[in-house]
Amino acid sequence: MWKPKLPTTYAEQTHASPYRVIRFAHHRRHRQALEMVLSARPEVLLDYGAGDGHLVAELLEHDVPWLRQAILYEPMSEMGVVLENALGKWISAGRVEIVKHRDELSGLAVDLVLCMGVLEHLPLAERLAFYELCQRKLSSAGRCIVDVPVEVGPTILAKELARILLKGRLPEYCLKDLAKTAVGLKVRDHKRFDPLNDAQFIHYHTGFDYRLLHAELSDRFDVCGPVATPFPKLPAWLGNQEVFFVARVKGRAPTPPREPPT
Repeated sequence: MWKPKLPTTYAEQTHASPYRVIRFAHHRRHRQALEMVLSARPEVLLDYGAGDGHLVAELLEHDVPWLRQAILYEPMSEMGVVLENALGKWISAGRVEIVKHRDELSGLAVDLVLCMGVLEHLPLAERLAFYELCQRKLSSAGRCIVDVPVEVGPTILAKELARILLKGRLPEYCLKDLAKTAVGLKVRDHKRFDPLNDAQFIHYHTGFDYRLLHAELSDRFDVCGPVATPFPKLPAWLGNQEVFFVARVKGRAPTPPREPPT
């Protein structure tokens, strides 16, 4: 009888999954993010919710002399050792700093904020804190790259099946909500929008809708997107796993990316 090889680390749930279908989607997602960062050419990068640091490690393996410093904000203490192991040589060289508490970001000015797979896990108060940080800390030409999952349309059926069979998780959706979500109806999770919810993290995906997040971002930023992945030519809800948004603080004119040094 076939038994799945269940992931034991964050990497095995994502870019280092033993299953090609999961690796493919995450490799495409990381490639999209990497291309966006390379195009933006930031001097100071903030990775908000850095996870295992895989993307920043990939970035630093490129020839990126224009990247003076990468700050990785990751509040989950269990990821600290993982980040130090993945980025140790760049930490020693002073190009990477790991930050565990948001108040340590108070004196920071950055050119690019990268926020991948985070906002779907934050209740309203935490999302508002993130938006306020971006508005205060982004430079005049700065931008924020946000990546969130697609949890609507037929895609959700494959995602829920993979979570149960390949990742060993409990079902996140009841059949009624799964059916509504699969046909594109909005299943609003009121806990995500409750201003009195003082939780710091939402562990499930149920009730997250990237369309609602798009509207929320657009109230506060000038937003481009969504850009879907892994199949950008298809609608986001049809076969795609994630969408990217690029946000700029309202009223700040964009400037061309920096030219490479000669």
